Amino acid sequence: MAKKTKYLVVRLVSVISNTAKVWVRMRESPESKGIFYDPAVGKEVLYLEKEHIKGRESLPLRVKERFGLE
Repeated sequence: MAKKTKYLVVRLVSVISNTAKVWVRMRESPESKGIFYDPAVGKEVLYLEKEHIKGRESLPLRVKERFGLE
């Protein structure tokens, strides 16, 4: 069986407009949440972790480069 990675790729969703962001966190850390700029609203709003994205191999190259996952 394959070894588990120590990182999870998750989708954060705005609680106001449902705008999504891709985020990377350590597997052992609690669920991610944070205040980020929401372009749909034009203000900073709370983003909560909604779901895990399957594997970092499926991510676009620009996302891998941004988070240093190559």
